[in-house]
Amino acid sequence: MSLPLHPLVVHAATVLLPLSLLGVVVAVLVPRLRPRLAGLSVLGLVAAAAAAWVAEETGESLADQVGVAQNHERYGEILPVLAVLALAVSGAWWRLQRSPVASAPSWAPRAGGAGVVAVALVTTWFTVLAGHSGAVSVWESKTAALEPSAASAPATTTPGGGTATAPAAGSQSPAPAASGGSGPTSADVAKHNSRTDCWSVVDGTVYDLTAWIGAHPGGPGTITGMCGVDASAAFRAQHSTKAGPAAALAKYAVGPLAAGTSGSATTGPTAAAPVAAAPTTRYTRAQVASHSSTSNCWSIVEGKVYDLTQWVSRHPGGSKGIAEMCGGNGGEFLEEHARDAAARQVLAGYQVGVLA
Repeated sequence: MSLPLHPLVVHAATVLLPLSLLGVVVAVLVPRLRPRLAGLSVLGLVAAAAAAWVAEETGESLADQVGVAQNHERYGEILPVLAVLALAVSGAWWRLQRSPVASAPSWAPRAGGAGVVAVALVTTWFTVLAGHSGAVSVWESKTAALEPSAASAPATTTPGGGTATAPAAGSQSPAPAASGGSGPTSADVAKHNSRTDCWSVVDGTVYDLTAWIGAHPGGPGTITGMCGVDASAAFRAQHSTKAGPAAALAKYAVGPLAAGTSGSATTGPTAAAPVAAAPTTRYTRAQVASHSSTSNCWSIVEGKVYDLTQWVSRHPGGSKGIAEMCGGNGGEFLEEHARDAAARQVLAGYQVGVLA
């Protein structure tokens, strides 16, 4: 489904669902309004449940394009299930009100009404959570894109004594900042490798991402995977030439990486290092299948076997995308990155062999 459809169905779900649930609850609590409200509200729930499911599907496309907060993704997956449950409970109650079943106990309509109210409260609460988390995710990226450009940004003093300014907010990828000094070295960056003190290198510029870990729309795990290393390939693989993520990153620039040290800050396949000969050890599908957890994750992509255990927590798109590949074929990678050279470069660093 096309990406522009997502905002439309999201608004349909977040408006129709609470209104329809409110109508059903009023019909339960006020019998004299029941003939006019009950049927219309149940029909509204049919449309709302459909909109919630479509929103969840199109939301996956949105996450693939620009990333999305993990809590919003989680609420978006739960809400369609709750919407269908609310529809089922409300529909059953309405059916009992219109044509009581002879075999049903006398208390069945009252129990159904109580169930409607309970499900309505829970579903409405998750609707609010999904809508709020989505709005926060969107407006954070919009705010980042509106930050002052480098032309008006104050100079930053680097640890090496030089000065640097952040790239313009509209730039398509983070660019190395100008410097009058040597700037921090790869060894300096490697010392800042924790969640409470997180530096990273992207395309020759050093960034202090400590404050961004908790605010990152894709969740903190993605940023902690960048701490203390050169994350250029990982950043490009996820965000390519999008202006929003580059603008957000630019706010945290410390300065340019000292010349001649770009290779030593990396701890894995994100480094721009010479390509070594690909491993040729042969593994069967059964052997790969035995590595099916996030703490021991192997996968097969195009006949090659990869140990992705270390990449689970570093994946810019969140751990879920990698977890789905563990123990089997990595079709998800081909769906998302078939023509992405940077992503393939990252993946190549985790190859352990070939499929027997």
